[in-house]
Order: sequence, then structure tokens, then C-alpha cells
Amino acid sequence: MKRFVNRSMGIVTLTAAVLFLLTVNVYAIPTVFNNVPSTDVTGNNTLVLMFNYYKYAYKTQQAADTASMMYGVEYGYKKLELGGDFIASRSFVDNGNYPGRSNFNFKWRILTQGSDEISMAVGAMYLGSEKYTGGQYYYPSPYVVFSKAFKSVRLHLGYQNNILGFKRADLDNKNSRGLIAAIDGVVWKHPVRPVSLMLDYAGGPLATYGVGISQPLNSRVSWFYCFYKPVHDPMPLSQTESPKQHWLGLTYSMPLR
Repeated sequence: MKRFVNRSMGIVTLTAAVLFLLTVNVYAIPTVFNNVPSTDVTGNNTLVLMFNYYKYAYKTQQAADTASMMYGVEYGYKKLELGGDFIASRSFVDNGNYPGRSNFNFKWRILTQGSDEISMAVGAMYLGSEKYTGGQYYYPSPYVVFSKAFKSVRLHLGYQNNILGFKRADLDNKNSRGLIAAIDGVVWKHPVRPVSLMLDYAGGPLATYGVGISQPLNSRVSWFYCFYKPVHDPMPLSQTESPKQHWLGLTYSMPLR
């Protein structure tokens, strides 16, 4: 990185997860744009550390933590990447904000634009799930995504199952799956510290759209900020609140060769 799990909070949890990162031109940025996974993978034989602050902006007061620090690690090998993350707040997890205190992701880039006409990647996020009261729990979220780079932007389109980790959503139990799409590009062409803008959309009954920016500070350190907004707030049938979400992170890239 999800389901109608948690008392009020779990509906749109992204948590984006996926605290898994990727390196582009030796700079580390999230392996997802805001919510949608990209076709990028972490650099070959490169380890990336990630330090994050994640917050749900509820309108109503919550008993459990609505924010937590998250710590991630990502490793790239050729066209593969493996990653994992750890959530600091137990209360944040118990309330359904994230699929567990430790989670994993896998991605394989099958096609690469340049040698191929387009880029293509398959993967899964939030591998490993945690059960909650009432039998609700998060599921692995497999996906396939394609991308095409043009002169100044990249376009991305794919399909994802169990979006945000939820298998079904709201009281009508619609399957949480659908199209995913994104666009990204450099909006400030600084020679050392360019700023990139990321826009994305994930469909299905738990649809969200997001906007984010990222910037390398040097060849190893980058920062990013993402903001997510649910399309349905509250949910149509249950009237469960779907909170806005904020994700601020710092990444450190370490080539191991």
C-alpha cells in the first residue's frame, strides 16, 4: 500500500501505505504516488530507509490514536523490489487505520519504457493481515499498472483488487476493486532539487483522489508530502466518516555496491 473494517476509521485507509519507496535517478521517492502504485522500482542493490508521519483528519473525536510515526525499508534488485514497514502506535493499528504493525510489499517491473514501448509492473501491497473484532481484516492488494512517459509528464493506468486492503465496502458489500490512474511530472526544474507533482485516483466504492509533491535534497535524501481525500464522505449507506489523510515522509537511499 483496504476494507470496511474498523469502527469509524477504516474506510479509507491507505495508509498508504506502503511505505515502500523507490529511487529514480538515484533519488528516493515513494513507490506509490499518493495512493496508486507506480511502475518504478527501487534502484538495483539499493537500500532505502523511510521515516514517516501519517495522520487521519477526522471531523469527530476519536478514542484511539489518529496519527502515528511509521518506519519503512525497501530493497531493490534488478527489476524487483521488496519492502516492509513498522507502525509505532499500537492504538493506531488496533482502530483499523493500518493492516498491522508490520507489513510488506512486492513489485516486479516486467516492461521498461526504452527497451519496450511502455512500462508495466505487477505487485501486491500490505501482505500479511491482522484480524479485528467481528471477523473483519485486511487483505493483500494485488495490482497491475502501466505507464507511458512523454516529454514532461508520465501517465499511469492500471487495475487493483482489494483497494486500500479492503475486500468489500459499506453495507452493500461491494467489491473494493477498480481502475487506478495517475499523472506525475516535474513542476520546478531545479538542476539539483527539482520538485515533482503527483496526482492520482483509485476507484471502487472506497474511491480516493490524492495530490502530492516530492523533492530530492541531495543524492541520498528526499522528502515528500501527500494529501488524500475520499470521494464518498460519509459512506452512502453506513454514513461512516471517511477522513482526509496527510502523509509526510523523509527517505534515505544507500547503494550497497
